[in-house]
Amino acid sequence: MSPMTFSGGTRMKRIFTTVLMLIAILAISAPVSQAQGDKAGLEKAVNTFFDSVKSNDVDKIKAHYTADYTFTGPDGKMMSMADRIKMLKEGTGAAFQSVSEIVVRTYGSGGLATGIVTTKAVEAEPEQSRFLQVWTWQGEQWRLAASQVTPLK
Repeated sequence: MSPMTFSGGTRMKRIFTTVLMLIAILAISAPVSQAQGDKAGLEKAVNTFFDSVKSNDVDKIKAHYTADYTFTGPDGKMMSMADRIKMLKEGTGAAFQSVSEIVVRTYGSGGLATGIVTTKAVEAEPEQSRFLQVWTWQGEQWRLAASQVTPLK
């Protein structure tokens, strides 16, 4: 399978198209403050976010989300911010282990973060997934608008 081929057919293509449209909208929106609305600021926000995930600090995790944040899990199902926070509080799903290969790009007041996340379900081997995060500069800080994970096989 080539890197640009999606499993899951039309659903994955729609998700990918939606992410690309969101990036385009973010790139043409309001100018970004130079204080921390740049690539270095986004790198810091992404690392701070993953520190919060590692410590399972749900309040700090939630503070990174936009009001309309969505998460697309490895099964292709989408969750709202409320659903994702509930899942994190209850400890359901795989537990975060580590993150690696983070690459951050900015486009005006929008940005992307990609990388690999390692998780572990109870009584299972650790699993790696590639992640994609869409960030936006809002209220003088970077906020996570959407994220998706795709299992690596």
